[in-house]
Amino acid sequence: MDGTIHRTKRQNAKRPFPWGDIIIWASGIGALLMLFRLGGVISNFLYGVAGVYIFCVFVITAIFGICLRTGKRIRINPQYLWGAIIMLLAFFTAMHVGFTQSVVNDANTDFSGYLSYCFSSSHLTPGGVLFALPSYLLLVISGTVGTYLLLGMLYLVGLVLVINRVITKNREQRIVTMETKTATEPTENTNDYAKNAAELYEKLQLANKEVMRENRRNFDANKSLLGLGALPKKDNPKTIAGSPIALQDLTSPEAINQASMQASGAVQGGLRMYNDGVAIPWQGLDSNSWSNMQQQTPNPSPVMPTMGSVSYPYMPSATMPLSNGIPQQPSMSVPPVTPMQPSSPWEQPSMPWGQANGMQWQGGNNNWTPPAAPDATPSTPASNRRRNSSAVIQNLNNQTALSLDIPSDKKEPAGDTYKNIRYIKPTLDLIHTQSMDLSQFNAEASEKETKLNELFQQYNVRARVHSFNVAPAVTRFEIVPELGTRVAQIENLRDDMNFVLKTNNTRMESPIEGKNAIGIEVPNHTIGTVSIKDLLGSREFITHKSPLAICVGKNINGEPIIADLAEMPHLLVAGTTGSGKSVCINTILTSLIYKTSPEDLKLVLVDMKGGVELGMYDGLPHMLVERCITNATQAVNAFKWLIREMDHRYDLLQGQHVNNIALYQTLPAYKSGQIPAMPYIVMVVDETADLMSRNKKEVEDCIQSLAQKARAAGIHIILATQRPSVDVISGVIKANIGTRIAFRVLSGVDSRTILDTIGAETLMGRGDMLFMTAKGIDRVQCCFMTNDELRQVTNFVREKNPSEYNAEIEDQILNGLPDGSATGFSDGGDGPDVGGQDPKLVAVLRYAVRDNNVRRTLSISEIQRKFAVGFGRAGRIMDQLEQLGFVGADFGNGKAREVIATREQVAELYGL
Repeated sequence: MDGTIHRTKRQNAKRPFPWGDIIIWASGIGALLMLFRLGGVISNFLYGVAGVYIFCVFVITAIFGICLRTGKRIRINPQYLWGAIIMLLAFFTAMHVGFTQSVVNDANTDFSGYLSYCFSSSHLTPGGVLFALPSYLLLVISGTVGTYLLLGMLYLVGLVLVINRVITKNREQRIVTMETKTATEPTENTNDYAKNAAELYEKLQLANKEVMRENRRNFDANKSLLGLGALPKKDNPKTIAGSPIALQDLTSPEAINQASMQASGAVQGGLRMYNDGVAIPWQGLDSNSWSNMQQQTPNPSPVMPTMGSVSYPYMPSATMPLSNGIPQQPSMSVPPVTPMQPSSPWEQPSMPWGQANGMQWQGGNNNWTPPAAPDATPSTPASNRRRNSSAVIQNLNNQTALSLDIPSDKKEPAGDTYKNIRYIKPTLDLIHTQSMDLSQFNAEASEKETKLNELFQQYNVRARVHSFNVAPAVTRFEIVPELGTRVAQIENLRDDMNFVLKTNNTRMESPIEGKNAIGIEVPNHTIGTVSIKDLLGSREFITHKSPLAICVGKNINGEPIIADLAEMPHLLVAGTTGSGKSVCINTILTSLIYKTSPEDLKLVLVDMKGGVELGMYDGLPHMLVERCITNATQAVNAFKWLIREMDHRYDLLQGQHVNNIALYQTLPAYKSGQIPAMPYIVMVVDETADLMSRNKKEVEDCIQSLAQKARAAGIHIILATQRPSVDVISGVIKANIGTRIAFRVLSGVDSRTILDTIGAETLMGRGDMLFMTAKGIDRVQCCFMTNDELRQVTNFVREKNPSEYNAEIEDQILNGLPDGSATGFSDGGDGPDVGGQDPKLVAVLRYAVRDNNVRRTLSISEIQRKFAVGFGRAGRIMDQLEQLGFVGADFGNGKAREVIATREQVAELYGL
């Protein structure tokens, strides 16, 4: 095919140009135009369209036709072409601005495209509609000056395109020229080396040829000695002239050693084999040493060949066996070269010249070793290298390929409470559960889509299923109603949808956020598994900057949901037994263990089931106390300790002039260990209902205090309960915990208690949840892990990382201390003791009179919040203040009391 095309092009190129045909056609067309008087009409039309420049079109067309006719190819760079077109348009348009101005100046003329056509046709202007009309429009829009400026800028754009192409082409030509020169002209060092090698190779070839000729002459002169009758007898050995070895001793050790020395001497003298067997100097031997060695070597003298071997000068091959006792080649003794060391015969390796470069031959052996590459890095002591290597090996032994231990530039703070020890994170290969393939639900979803469309047609509802998304638990169908269809018509068909789809758990979302569609979530015949391994290994989790990132699950679209506990800042989890609540708590804690080291995170776990659910976390280095709390009294003590720790942290933040823990941890003093450590603290309470049933008021007050103020101090709480009733999830808790997770509940009332809306009663269970955040409510399938996998993860963390606990904090939480005692940090003291009275009474009194110019009141709840005491103790302090006459009487209305004491009185009695 290609040959035919090229042959046709060559034939077209050789074909003469048909001038006669062109003249005949032109004459015929001209005659027809004259006969029918169409020449003027066509001429006027062409003048009206493009003016005299229509002839440029004819000329360009003729040029292209000629080139195509002659078989020549026209190659025009697009950048050149566009630049030239832009420049010509700008130039011609600028020329015709004057013509357009003459038309615009006529006030009685209603300018239009037709008028421009008529003007150009009648006046034979070189512009026509293509140039006169744009000129007029530019004048009307931009004025005369603006028109010339715009056309000038357009001309410059075309000029820049042309110049840029010229510069680019010149640069490409220079690059091609340089590359060609570089490829054709070798470097000076390579050229010299090749030249020297070639000269040496030529000299050695000439020397070998001369030796071969001399050996042949000697062989011819003594060939009579090689007959059978000329062989010496055993009792009368005869030696060949010039040879110290007798013919009968060809296999003697002396003959073998001489041949061996002849072969190895050249190699030990610094020679290297070339492809054809000629030896040249070793690359490491400089030219001066090689010249000296050549000068010291005497000219070889011819000797008679031995029967057992044939040797070439500078040939490392030791022996060449002969057939039938007849020598095949003459032999010459090798000039004496001082060897580096004695060696044994060795065979010539088949190594090309290029591969032999840089390889060091060990004379006398068949082995070779490449030379060590030069070290470009600064040399380090051997001890340092050994220590670094052992550290790397130890790290590889501890971490597998699936480890999430990503190195960080952050320097861990060194404090008194928490030691700075590198955290070895658990690996993903400890988790074996795999997520289910959701493609198996596609056929089922298509069948349900058909049923829904048939239902809409049956009830004359103008709507259709636009698409569907398959999730692990449900499939969401996006229904798009037609214009004029009310959304209520679709919502009223909910019971019919349940009947057609054979389910009673259909959930409707109207509308889908960000779409003009109604979502109908239909349960799948089985619930798919979402492995926590997929989320822990996801890019969203690994690259999340927050140390409190947690894996929640996957939404309807199959996207991983990674939440930030620091932004929540607290979480409420509720659901019936078997709905997935405990698995959710375990996945949250596992996420924190994978994400954050014990130096940055401490856990306080409360399990009112006696440690059945959270007991596997006992002994982890992340734990604030060694074991999870199973006693209600200890849980209350833990709440109180957290409140005191919160107040203490606020004092530290105030002292460093920062307003949250994130800024505190970025301080240089924190990184250098000059200020106390401040890790995040997460408290998880399982079965909150059981805890509140024993001491509801005190627990609720503590939760309220922490939920309101603990976020900036880095303290967060997670409450879980299986009884979502109003006496457990009170308005106080709901008002301060905005992020909630609702699993399946029994009724819409329970759903409203958790989410303030219905919907949780229609969930499927087994991890199917509604995740409520500040952005809205999203349906999510919770990630899953088995108890065996959780046990492997916790055992790994315990084995690879040491655990240390603060005995003072542990004693305060587990055993409890009298009210007002220190929390392990400096409490500042309460001043002089008032005999028999509460130690905090003086501090409360100072607080009450802190501003003498403002009328002050004091309430029991205010004392509770400010001084982290219970309701009973706050009431006793208030009664003592009333007895001393510092506050007014209680009138039984529960309102705050008036502070009677003044700042001067308190300063006189107790000091300020």
